[in-house]
Amino acid sequence: MPCPIAELDTGGELHEVLVNDSTGDERLGDLVSGTNRQWCQRFWSTDHLETGDRVEIGQTRDIAWDNLVARVGSGVAIAVDYGHTIDSRPAPGTLTGFRQGRRYCQFPMDPVT
Repeated sequence: MPCPIAELDTGGELHEVLVNDSTGDERLGDLVSGTNRQWCQRFWSTDHLETGDRVEIGQTRDIAWDNLVARVGSGVAIAVDYGHTIDSRPAPGTLTGFRQGRRYCQFPMDPVT
């Protein structure tokens, strides 16, 4: 599921993190705004964040889930969320990559050995 990532800059503003497809290098892009900003204000407050901390913006996930649930005529829809509380949320985020069924890396890139 696509998940925009934002990072808190030195001025306390959230910027979208942009990744170069060729090199994997990251840079800060535009300020997070609009519905993504509203989502952050509701679900991932920056009040406790420090410069460099990251936010995983769940707006696209929420929209996709709502769309899926709206299509269920009977039965149930199940989602698995590895979840955490606000107090235990890791500052660099929780996105993790898997390869061949095993944890490969934590984002930002931190290869597992």
